[in-house]
Amino acid sequence: MELEPLNEWIEVEIEGDANKEGGLYLSVASEPRAVIRKVGPGGMTPHGVRLEPSVKPGDKVLLRKGRGMKVRFGGKEHLFVTERDFVALISGEK
Repeated sequence: MELEPLNEWIEVEIEGDANKEGGLYLSVASEPRAVIRKVGPGGMTPHGVRLEPSVKPGDKVLLRKGRGMKVRFGGKEHLFVTERDFVALISGEK
């Protein structure tokens, strides 16, 4: 069994030296870096129009500290966020 994000939810994996405390991810760096793992289809406007996500799996982003929802499923921890939790998209990094 796998988890698939719904609507505007995005599954990310924190990169580097991050510590987990109280269900939230805290980074030693100023802003935690993350890799996008899975992306939901996007949120809906009040008029029923689907909003396309601006990220895709494999993209790297900076997250605001202490954001996201941690879920334990299948013996693994998963972190889900929305695009509002992103500070920036990291480009040009291999």
